[in-house]
Amino acid sequence: MINRDIKDSLIYHESLEDEKNLDFEYKSKKFIHDIDNVYFSLSIQNDSKDNEDIKQMIDDLKSKKEIAKATNKDCQLLGFTDLYITIKSFSIYTVCITCPDRYDIFIAEYLPNENTPRILVQIRSMPLWLEGYRKIIKEVMDKVKLFLDYFYKLSCVNMKETRIDYAFHTNYIQNSLKYLGDEYLMENLNFNGLYSKVGQFNKSHGDCTMSIDYLSLGSRKANNVFFRIYNKSREVIEKGYKSFFIDIWEEKKMISNFDSWCYRYAYVKKSYGSLQEARLKYYIEFGNDLDLKIKLHNMIENRVPYKEMELIANGIVPKVNLIFNIEFETKRKFYRTCDDFISMLDGSELRVVKLLDNRKFFIDYLTSYFVWFGEYYDEEKHFVDWWKRLRRVKFNGDTKKLVRDYSTDVNKERIINGVLRSLASLAVIEDVKAFDIDTDLDTFMNNINDNHKSNYIDIKEKKHIYYQNKQKNRPKS
Repeated sequence: MINRDIKDSLIYHESLEDEKNLDFEYKSKKFIHDIDNVYFSLSIQNDSKDNEDIKQMIDDLKSKKEIAKATNKDCQLLGFTDLYITIKSFSIYTVCITCPDRYDIFIAEYLPNENTPRILVQIRSMPLWLEGYRKIIKEVMDKVKLFLDYFYKLSCVNMKETRIDYAFHTNYIQNSLKYLGDEYLMENLNFNGLYSKVGQFNKSHGDCTMSIDYLSLGSRKANNVFFRIYNKSREVIEKGYKSFFIDIWEEKKMISNFDSWCYRYAYVKKSYGSLQEARLKYYIEFGNDLDLKIKLHNMIENRVPYKEMELIANGIVPKVNLIFNIEFETKRKFYRTCDDFISMLDGSELRVVKLLDNRKFFIDYLTSYFVWFGEYYDEEKHFVDWWKRLRRVKFNGDTKKLVRDYSTDVNKERIINGVLRSLASLAVIEDVKAFDIDTDLDTFMNNINDNHKSNYIDIKEKKHIYYQNKQKNRPKS
């Protein structure tokens, strides 16, 4: 889709015909679903305060944790290349074995009662989205079993879900005031319980703007269900550690190449407001009007407020498509009330995998009884359009979701063209009269200082790791 905002922009009219679809097309009103977090507990067989093997394990892990504290650096776990002892803790679980960016295995030094599990596992969103829950849960279980058995002749039993987050990312909500404002909620929201909202309010020179970035329903402290809708774009940019979501949104055509370019620029700055600066930068990189490019460059150099940048950018380049996350945070109490139903389900012997295999049943219930948007008349529920679309999202088992074609030739050509555009932009700004690439390269090198060289090394190292991981996670043919 290429909407009116895009077609009316200056950059669209300046683009070559074959570039217009490539740079600006996306699929509107789209939803994608996956699992955002999984927490589960494990008990150790014959666990007790008198178990000498467990005592030895705890002593070994505590000594490693002391080393991590003293050195301010995670301590590698003996026998594992990707597991480390860290200083993190969670409630009574004061020892943590971590696989960075993938999962944490928390272990309790003591148990308040015999019903408390010794181990708590948290699996993070990246492996869940990129690899699938079956693969990552198997990896965790294999590592836990190997660690317990090989070093201490212990075994784990009784897997229980602690928390499972069902996430739906969408580009449907571009105007948060329209869909999360009080009037809309009063008319369409069906829910009983606590709610809260967080937003942004800006007033400058008589202009006023408002946005709602976060709506929650229910209590996070309750061990049942917590629902929230929030601006995922803002979270990814400001927290600066989930850039893989930008890859997914682009792959699924939820955002255009233009949107992706702006997201990556703002992501580096960890500033949501810098999306507006990114829009100006995009025109400086790819636009044709040299006078306008100089004007926009000067605005950025003079640190014009982001609100002013936004007003200037409108009409020159499109607005950036936003992504909102609609999430159900489900906890143990919710599933405990469904035990009879769960016992009749087919699936894995591992309880958490069984729940995830059959999550369609739980999500159907959550989206039609716990909370729903629409009206009730003629003795039927009539969902609003965006809620219908959410409920219609297909569940394709646990197949690999993201398979990107990293064509070396295509990527190389795009990178070279991007460098050439940047080089030409710098030459224009520096008022270079000659029209040859050698002179422009000399101008570029003359502008490089020691800080640039240091930053370049950091960027190259990060890019190297990024592409190595992408190749590693590609499915084998």
